[in-house]
Amino acid sequence: MFGRSLFSTLIRRTPSPSAVFTPPILPLPTINRESPVLLVFDFTDMAIDLAYQRNFVPGGPLVRSATRETPLYWVPRLTPVFAVTDGNIVYARKHSTGDHTIVVDHLNDWLTVYSGLEHMFVPHSDRMPRYDTPLKGGDMLGYVGSSKPGELKPLHFELWKRNRQHAYDQVDPIRFMRRWRQLDWADARLRSSS
Repeated sequence: MFGRSLFSTLIRRTPSPSAVFTPPILPLPTINRESPVLLVFDFTDMAIDLAYQRNFVPGGPLVRSATRETPLYWVPRLTPVFAVTDGNIVYARKHSTGDHTIVVDHLNDWLTVYSGLEHMFVPHSDRMPRYDTPLKGGDMLGYVGSSKPGELKPLHFELWKRNRQHAYDQVDPIRFMRRWRQLDWADARLRSSS
């Protein structure tokens, strides 16, 4: 989604010293015991989308192949999006499509990109090169989801790693995300009536 030039402009700092490692969390929570799945629309693209399976089956595979027209997946309106670890927000903007994008520098040579948000809890940052808003892992960045029945509006997620030239390369997040923790979220709107 973003080119390397944007990240080269956003980040110009020396690598930070290693901190105590805390396992990251998935950017979407487990809602009423239903875990998000990672949707892969194009295996040549290293970005992924996160959504929920309509007929949830516990213990199913984390990664799914999908198309944009797949009715098997959805994201409830006002689903919270969380920062995966501590860091600083370095970019936050609303696009002409109405969706919001947030870029977080985790201060350990990693960047994460959260896109497709319908609402974000940080002010817009159109100015370059820096916009630092500190946050903790698990802080809510905004909401994602669709208010239209049958429409898939997943969270678009990207993971970037700083290379030796201090530029950023996009990496496949799937191999990392399998070990990330999940936050639980209860949503009374989604409970079945008994």
